[in-house]
Amino acid sequence: MISESRFCTVLRLDAIWRPAVGKHLLALSPDDRYGRFASPLPDEAIAAYVARIDFAHDLCFATVEGDGRLSGFLHLAVHGQFAELGASVLSGQR
Repeated sequence: MISESRFCTVLRLDAIWRPAVGKHLLALSPDDRYGRFASPLPDEAIAAYVARIDFAHDLCFATVEGDGRLSGFLHLAVHGQFAELGASVLSGQR
């Protein structure tokens, strides 16, 4: 039985959230980075990925904790008729 209540907010993100997305993805463990990116990306590669996210065109959603930290991030990158979906959740919030 879970006795602790946790509330978070789900938001569609815009570019103002870019730094928070970067913090979230950099907080992923090596195994979680592999699960998210199919590669154990180093910090520099994650920073480059975050810099390229087109928040105006792609769909980006997150679960935002009360302290403003992202506990989950969902990115649907649209490339013409194709799309790529990536999702991550911090281990403590699964």
